[in-house]
Amino acid sequence: MKNTLLYTLILVVVVMLVVDVVVMFMSKRPYEVVHYEAVYEYGFTDEGTFTTTTRVVFRKEKYLDRYVETLKKGATDVIDKYFNDLGEKLKRNLKVLSYNYSTKKIDPLTLEINEVLHLKGAVLIKHEGGKSVYEASLGDVKINAVGDSTVEVILPKNAKIISVDPKESERVSKNNGIVLVWKNGSLKTFPKVVYEKVE
Repeated sequence: MKNTLLYTLILVVVVMLVVDVVVMFMSKRPYEVVHYEAVYEYGFTDEGTFTTTTRVVFRKEKYLDRYVETLKKGATDVIDKYFNDLGEKLKRNLKVLSYNYSTKKIDPLTLEINEVLHLKGAVLIKHEGGKSVYEASLGDVKINAVGDSTVEVILPKNAKIISVDPKESERVSKNNGIVLVWKNGSLKTFPKVVYEKVE
């Protein structure tokens, strides 16, 4: 009786392990992000503009074609719903002002997706001691932190940076403003940048 019970327990454990492996295999995404570039631009309003380029390699060409068809059918609706849900989670009023995308087939298995999103509510404005403090952030939203990735945050020239989390890889001044740069997948979640305006 004891041996029968023991064998039954072993069988149950083995079956559970097999099911877990099968589920993990079946849920594997049919694509992999291999390249990601993003530029997040902020000013002295509550709006932000996000421009991204993503390259995705699919396991089969039919998966790529299906992905493009899915984008055509409902990309804008998905983006709207995503930011509505995120706004509820963050207790902020996030509103998509405009969203445009284009796709380019690099080869039969590689797709490049270019997106431009203009979002209201991307920057929190707080008034402290007679000054306005701007916080550009989207909570703990994950980004495509692949090895071949670059993320830039661009602020106006007359912005004074108070804090950056996580710390940037480098900081440079360009004609279009102050640029914070994260490279090589060092940025895992959306950066939080706090700044103020220098008169």
